[in-house]
Amino acid sequence: PLVRFSADMVKLGEADAPAPFTIDCKGIAGEGRWTDSRGWAWQMNRPLQPGERCVFTLRAGLNTASGEAVTGKTRFEFLGAAPRPWRLQPSAGAAIEEDQAFIIHGGSALDPASLANNLWCEADGVGQRIPARPVGKDIRAQVLEQSGGMPASSIVIACSETLPAGSRMKLVWGKGIKAANGTPTEREESFVYKVREPFKATLSCEREKAGTPCSPLSAITLNFNAAFDAKLLAKFRLKMPDGVRKPIDPNEKSSEKEAVFQSVSFAPPFPQNAELVIETPAALKDEAGRVLANAASFPLKS
Repeated sequence: PLVRFSADMVKLGEADAPAPFTIDCKGIAGEGRWTDSRGWAWQMNRPLQPGERCVFTLRAGLNTASGEAVTGKTRFEFLGAAPRPWRLQPSAGAAIEEDQAFIIHGGSALDPASLANNLWCEADGVGQRIPARPVGKDIRAQVLEQSGGMPASSIVIACSETLPAGSRMKLVWGKGIKAANGTPTEREESFVYKVREPFKATLSCEREKAGTPCSPLSAITLNFNAAFDAKLLAKFRLKMPDGVRKPIDPNEKSSEKEAVFQSVSFAPPFPQNAELVIETPAALKDEAGRVLANAASFPLKS
């Protein structure tokens, strides 16, 4: 902590002048010094752990450098906070994957045994709690490396069952969770997320009105709600009475090649009033390895 007084307490440069407080930190050592004539700082050798208390009491009869008595609050208390989800990745409200890994920083090391029945997932359409479990060592290391600075004491957990695509889910931190030193959490907390939708494709084109065929003078596009490998683009086909047409390749005339795509377009014109059939690659999957949920709709006629 750093204390600022409203008047000079020591001469400038007297960093080792007597401390203005008596300190009771239950055996936690530290070092104090005057930072200037009005400021005094004390650096603990280690952070307070959950439940630990540190009390600073102003010395009796303390005077300013000019001899005036120091008045005001005389006792200052610091308490190591109980464990709770101080930081969480991904943050609440984010869209998540069906097998999402969550990073939780509880403030300090946690008691692993206390997590077993006190950390769980809930999801729409699932009638019971889904236990949340720590991920394997290798996955933990990979997730923490990609987290951008989450503390090493953080836990990395995942729901023990795959979450239903498109569902609303809740990650719950229960009251029974404890710090490694046994200090219990103070309250239950929950964090709501939206599980991403299944991997799907939808057709778009210009039509004179709903229910009529696509205009032969406008492009026909398949839009996907997740990206797929750009190498699969060449395997899409548009079959017409007079032959087969390949999709437009955005990388063909671009100096910066895209590694993934999220749409496939076929350039017009097309035969008037002809049946057009779009075929997708048999091995089509998104970046996460999910197969197309509405694959049964293909070959798709337009």
